[in-house]
Amino acid sequence: MATAMKSSLKMMVFIGVLLLWCSLVTSEKVLCEETCDSATCPATPSACPAGFVSDQCNCCVACGRRDQESCTPEGSPSGEGPGRCGEGLECVERSEDELANDENGDLNQYHCKCKDSKPVCGSNNVTYRNICAMREESFDLDKDEKPTLQNWGPCREAPRIITPPETIKSQLKSQVALGCEAKGWPVPTIHWEAHGPDGFRLRLPSDSPRIAVLQRGGPEPMMISGWVQLMDVTPDDSGKYTCVAVNEMGLAEATGELGVYKEIEA
Repeated sequence: MATAMKSSLKMMVFIGVLLLWCSLVTSEKVLCEETCDSATCPATPSACPAGFVSDQCNCCVACGRRDQESCTPEGSPSGEGPGRCGEGLECVERSEDELANDENGDLNQYHCKCKDSKPVCGSNNVTYRNICAMREESFDLDKDEKPTLQNWGPCREAPRIITPPETIKSQLKSQVALGCEAKGWPVPTIHWEAHGPDGFRLRLPSDSPRIAVLQRGGPEPMMISGWVQLMDVTPDDSGKYTCVAVNEMGLAEATGELGVYKEIEA
């Protein structure tokens, strides 16, 4: 009995999803005339962020679909799908994971994607994720404010500390790590400096076998993550530690503090 009810419930869910998909597909279908009559076309859009394209019937002028919007793949029957991708974009099939993890619940199998995914630097010294994103952002700007392509790849910029080291307290003889994240282009390098009592800053790891300095790229493009690790800490390790991020454009730094305390006897 219970097994039959579960099977029936699964079937109802499947039918519900199927009906939803069919309604979405049907709602995006356009009835096309056998012969194109441009006189029946709606007024040409005054402006389109992704440029102008032919509509689903290959007759009228329409706005191109934008980056990450659903689209009609090449070779589809006339009148089907939401429309063609705009300038510099192509209609690509999404993977099962992309469909399952879509935050907006979009079930369309095809989405517009920029043909060139490399980041670009605009004349306003802003880095865009790709050339399509720069074109779309410039759409709403005045003519004298519209960015043009300055160079392929990110804009050169001095480092910025994204996540500074924390101020922490640690027990005697324990292991401690202070972390830091920075961003810039070229991707910066990170080193650590310990503050001495006289104000002198010693670059780590110096010659101590108890101290290790590590760094790796990420977690995002143009970013670097760095750590200083201290083992078997003593009261002498207490003090300030500065993360220094450097590239050819400059440097940035941020300071955290370590306090080492003895275990309180019961």
